[in-house]
Order: sequence, then structure tokens, then C-alpha cells
Amino acid sequence: LYLSHYVTPAGWKALAAVPGLRFLRAVTLDGVARAESLPELAAFPRLSDVRIASAGGPHGLTPAWVDQLAKLPALRRLAITRTPQLTADMLAPLAAARLTYLDLTECKGVTAAGPLAKLTTLTELKVEKTGLSADAVRELVAALPGCKVVSDHGTFDPRPSPPAAGPP
Repeated sequence: LYLSHYVTPAGWKALAAVPGLRFLRAVTLDGVARAESLPELAAFPRLSDVRIASAGGPHGLTPAWVDQLAKLPALRRLAITRTPQLTADMLAPLAAARLTYLDLTECKGVTAAGPLAKLTTLTELKVEKTGLSADAVRELVAALPGCKVVSDHGTFDPRPSPPAAGPP
């Protein structure tokens, strides 16, 4: 399901009442400018893939909403991109989730590795165009040994490379 811009709380309740949508597994929210336009995610317990882009502005993504994300039992893939007010501390509740993929591209407010280092179930983390320093990225690589980390300071992939093809 792809939704752009403003959906009212009443609109989310109407969506949650559609019988087939209670089985919704993926949602993309683009251009969400106000936190109250974000869904009551508990109505969609099978969501495993959530993508949020441009949830900026003074009334955008909040710690309470990130807490809602963390409580989704099926959530495995999360992308919050182009959201400059997002900080690593706001992501702390996600340590309780079992995320395997997290994309924080263009979230300039993400400057600390600490909360991200606690996301130990990650197998891929994208932190390009964030505020993370090279030292912070190295800290993440050390704390998440089974995780591919893609950053402005390089890509660090602990998985073995496939063997080079030899002559036929």
C-alpha cells in the first residue's frame, strides 16, 4: 500500500476497517508532514515492511510513533528516509523489535552509533547521508558483526564474497 501526504486519523480508521487490509504486510508513507496523519499501526499487526519518507517538519515523526513501530510483532524491514529531525536516540525502542533491515538514508540527525548498535538482529543497515562520523560507523561495524553496513565511509559486509569464477 502506497500513501502520499495527509491521511486523517478518521481515514486510517476507515482503512483499518477494510477486511483485506488487516492482512497488510507492507506500507510506504511518502510526504507525511504531521504525526497525527500517521496510522494507528496496531490495526495492522502483520506489517513486516514499513517505509517512511519525508516525515519532516515541526509536527513530523515523533518518538511515540517510533515506539508504535517497535511494537509491531511482524516488523522486519524499516526504512525512514529524508527525515532530518530523526535522531539515533529516537530509535532506541527498536531494540525490542526483530529488525533485519534498517535504512536511515538522508536522516542528518542520526549522529550517534550507540542506539543503533543495540539492533543486534540487523543483517543490513544503510546510514548514507546521515550525520554519522567514520568513527561511529566503525563502532557499528564492530557492534554488529553479522550486519552489512552501507555508509558514506564505505560498505562493510561480513558475509563472504562468492568465489571468483576461474577459467572454463
